[in-house]
Amino acid sequence: MKSKVQKYVDDFIEETTLALYLDGKYELRKYAPYWIQDIYHFSSALVKQLGNDKCNQNLCHELNQNGSVLAEDVADQIYESLKHYKLFAYYFDIKFNHLRELVLSMKNYVETYLSDRPTSYSECKHINESLYGITDARPLPLSASPVFSYIGDDFTPDVIEYEGLRRSLDSLKNVFTLSYAATNRQNYKENVKEILSGFKIPIDKSVEISVSDDSILMNYYLNGIKRRYHSRMLVYSGIYKPSYTGLGLLGTLKDFLSETTEHVIGKPKEKYSDGEAAYGIMPMKDLANHGLKIDFERIDESKRLVAKEAQSVNLIKETLFLGDHPVTSTSYGADSVLVQHLLSKVYPSIDVYHGKTGLDFPEIYEVEKRLIENGIINPSRLFYGKNKTSYWSLVDEYGFNFERKGKRQNNVNRSEKCCMELKHLPFLNAIKEKHWNINFAGLRADESRARELAAKRDGPIYFAKSWNLFRVNPIIFWTDEDVWQYTKANDIPYASIYDMILLNDKGEEVFKPRIGCWACMLSAKYGYLKWLKEFKPKLYRHIMLDKGLLELLYAKKLGYGLSTSKTGKAQTEGKIEGFDPDYQLGFLEQRPCFFDDTLVNF
Repeated sequence: MKSKVQKYVDDFIEETTLALYLDGKYELRKYAPYWIQDIYHFSSALVKQLGNDKCNQNLCHELNQNGSVLAEDVADQIYESLKHYKLFAYYFDIKFNHLRELVLSMKNYVETYLSDRPTSYSECKHINESLYGITDARPLPLSASPVFSYIGDDFTPDVIEYEGLRRSLDSLKNVFTLSYAATNRQNYKENVKEILSGFKIPIDKSVEISVSDDSILMNYYLNGIKRRYHSRMLVYSGIYKPSYTGLGLLGTLKDFLSETTEHVIGKPKEKYSDGEAAYGIMPMKDLANHGLKIDFERIDESKRLVAKEAQSVNLIKETLFLGDHPVTSTSYGADSVLVQHLLSKVYPSIDVYHGKTGLDFPEIYEVEKRLIENGIINPSRLFYGKNKTSYWSLVDEYGFNFERKGKRQNNVNRSEKCCMELKHLPFLNAIKEKHWNINFAGLRADESRARELAAKRDGPIYFAKSWNLFRVNPIIFWTDEDVWQYTKANDIPYASIYDMILLNDKGEEVFKPRIGCWACMLSAKYGYLKWLKEFKPKLYRHIMLDKGLLELLYAKKLGYGLSTSKTGKAQTEGKIEGFDPDYQLGFLEQRPCFFDDTLVNF
């Protein structure tokens, strides 16, 4: 008699083979190893979940003896049969709802996976209802999971295919005309497919071509979801005069991709141009792909985080084929650590980058220590930024950074300058040195209006030209409440700095800290200096007395003369009479609240 685990594996191969025939697309590249891992964990989890009340000792023994061996045996079969494709996850990730998590949480449905028949559609719906509280959702492809497609009847394109179109013109620039100098009618279609398959995100499966004596017809299709069913939609057609040369081929392709992009995604108004902006039929801000249009109220409250976790893991898995050197950048803030936790469900070990600025709160390194102990971070794959200057050198030249980013004085924005020198340039240098091509980050749309607009413009997965890699924001649609509820429910470590909330005499919140550079003055007008004095008195005295902030604020508040240097640095016009270090120390001790309401801008 066949092992029940072997039966499950046979069903899996049969259904994925069918899926391959129906929905096969993309290169597999790195997907199979994670399926293998899921199969192993699935068989191991079954042994743990099935007790004497669920099955007899023989079955438990059979699973225990054969589970991991069978997983290894079938891994090669899966890899060999599917290695050329990255499948829609209908038959695995979504249908079986991330088996590691599902088996551990759905104890009452273990028999479903040990039955002698494939899981039925009704059973699948029942599982979805149990997990998500959604009664009319159908298991769906990867990037349009039951969450991202649950917004009505509009067509929601696959997020990777959408980015492939958005990236297509830039990819076309890297194609050499001479490589296709021998183009003729017979090999025209083949050459076009070859070009499109070589893009950073291949789009050859999205384009259909018909060649005749007097015309070339090109159609562009996008896969996605419509009315909660998998759908393939024709989004643009173009007819062109044939030109059977390398130059003519690339010219026609450029026209076609340009027209398709403008028609589907839209086109912003160019600077210094009289032309108008074009509003596409599917601009990212109107889609569900960024997750911000989802009505999570329709999902049962107790299942909301389960649904968001599943979608975030989907987005991570969706990126597996985009590159072979992923990295997660972390500040060790709550958002970054949550992303690291989710990544650990997909990538057993991943490069981690932390941009040490020299101004980190020490509490964040306690988090780093715990993540290493928990196996979330591999110390051999942990990298730090290398700065060529220091914050204090920047202060000496430009002054303290009180102004928000985007506001310039004398053509200098000190906050932008500081972040560029201490964060962006070190990370960019590390990207070049380590050849990273995928970056996972903890950006969330509800952090600020600017980030919400960026999320609606870029989506959760996009190619960042300035970094020359793919940026992935898997928790872009999570709220602050979601992050903290999930963090505490899953015992995810976080920096104790978050618990140091400044309250007034009535118990009302005055200032809630964030992870970042402790000497940054961007939040001074919101009560940061009062918080720093209360919870970090040594740092407060250091910046006020040793670094000259007290004299600058004193002069501003009392109306002393201030001048501005060529670099935008605000400074007193000469020394304030009698304002020596001893006087400053005495003033700070006698008038401790004098600077609590700092609302100055320099």
